[in-house]
Amino acid sequence: MKSPENSRTFTHRRCSVARKVMRCCASACGVCVTCMLLFVGVAGCQPADLNKGLESNESGRLRIAATNYPLAFFAERIGAEYVDVQIAVPASVDPVRWNPTPVDVGRLQGADLILINGANYEPWINLVTLPDSKIFNTTASLEDKFIYFQDSISHQHGPDGPQSNATLASTTWLDLTIAIEQAKAVTQALAKLLPEQQGSFEERFTELEAELRRMDDELTSLPATSETALLAAQPVYQYLARRCGMDIQNLQWQVDQTTGGEAWEELQSWLAKHPASAMLWPFEPGPEIRAKLEELGLKVVVYAPASHAPAEGDFLTIMRQNVSRLSESLAP
Repeated sequence: MKSPENSRTFTHRRCSVARKVMRCCASACGVCVTCMLLFVGVAGCQPADLNKGLESNESGRLRIAATNYPLAFFAERIGAEYVDVQIAVPASVDPVRWNPTPVDVGRLQGADLILINGANYEPWINLVTLPDSKIFNTTASLEDKFIYFQDSISHQHGPDGPQSNATLASTTWLDLTIAIEQAKAVTQALAKLLPEQQGSFEERFTELEAELRRMDDELTSLPATSETALLAAQPVYQYLARRCGMDIQNLQWQVDQTTGGEAWEELQSWLAKHPASAMLWPFEPGPEIRAKLEELGLKVVVYAPASHAPAEGDFLTIMRQNVSRLSESLAP
């Protein structure tokens, strides 16, 4: 892992090389101007205005960038008045599908700490220039708990381990015991940067851990989760399924899913061999879709992954609502 000093030296050398290439390209032909700009963006030698980093911070607090809301919530809850936290991903973009622009990378470079989820949640992380010393992978020590699944319509009833053509499930925090481990990792990262506040960070983590464990106890004690067949509109519930022993059939439906066509024929085919009572959605489906699913005897259960900050409440609020809706759907 590069030290901050080595990272700066390395970046300086790359910028020098970039400038030489720019001069050569400019003298060779005007067309190369586009090429040299792309080279600069990839190499990490950003224009001055991109090096301003995150929003101006004159408070002296740590500037934290997080790649999803759960990590941002953990950092805010544990760091309290010692941190300024921002979610790096625009609210209109699914974080797992986000690809940062050179401008985004420039802003991330201004953070004191970049919290990432890991588990292939940020496939772009090795394709951009960021100081290794600032990046903190909150699942780096949890690889033995990762779940792999087939990147197609698939069955999930616990992990089968790595397979050929398998995809690594990335919504790790939906298993609240893993969420606790990620929050603990955030605590350690903050304490490393502000060791004099380690005690207060650990105290707040302990409080958060207690709340998450109470919710996990409620979730894992739901009636008949292992005996009840469920469908999932999107394959994001692998860790939840394993934690609760749920029998989930994953589909690949989208936010703009129509009420006809192959998807519905496929659904009826799956229902014939997987007689589910409810369908989990990461978002509220359209009213026509909800009505048609209910006609088929399927309860619609919104179980939000909470990848982005809610309009009201916080991460714990969302998880409590999820548990409540799931509990209602499983009630006889």
